[in-house]
Amino acid sequence: MSKTAVLPRCPANPASLAFGPDRPWLAPLAGYSDLPFRLLCREYGAAVCVTEMVSAKGLVYHSPGTGELLASLPEDQPLVVQLFGAEADFLRRAVAMLREAGYGWFDLNMGCSVPKVLRQGAGAAMLGDMKNSLAVARAMLEEAGPGRVGFKLRLGLDDARPVLPDLALRLEDLGAGWLTLHPRTARQGFGGAADWQALARL
Repeated sequence: MSKTAVLPRCPANPASLAFGPDRPWLAPLAGYSDLPFRLLCREYGAAVCVTEMVSAKGLVYHSPGTGELLASLPEDQPLVVQLFGAEADFLRRAVAMLREAGYGWFDLNMGCSVPKVLRQGAGAAMLGDMKNSLAVARAMLEEAGPGRVGFKLRLGLDDARPVLPDLALRLEDLGAGWLTLHPRTARQGFGGAADWQALARL
């Protein structure tokens, strides 16, 4: 089986991404950020769209349905593929497969607090192991190239275990293209008060 057997080809690979308050991004949202929704959001001004969260292991093992999450069109550009996983080798291989299929921009989810993701040591669970988080980030950046990978973060696992600004600065040093912050801890999930000032500090 070809390495890209389950992957649709990306129809374009823009050389840069738009950043700025007048160039809004569509954040990834599981169950919603499919191709039709992204195209609709682009009509309303989304400058960049991000796919739903895609499992790195799912890509490597050719899991059914993975290709549907990556379906795209020329009108659906620029497109960032958001991946999740906690093992550097799988993330490196996943990025290599995507690059071969024409994708050029990637994001690592280090902020998802859904239990089934946390049980894999992925998502926000990665904030509890900075050494591994940086190893995964380094593997992705080496495969994709500097500036072509972003990282979604939270404040930390809980109030007693913050990761900012240390993790953000280290990711910047490695060559991160952008950082995204959900200003809550993993323990908060999607409830409680968000620390909006943390965005300003970041």
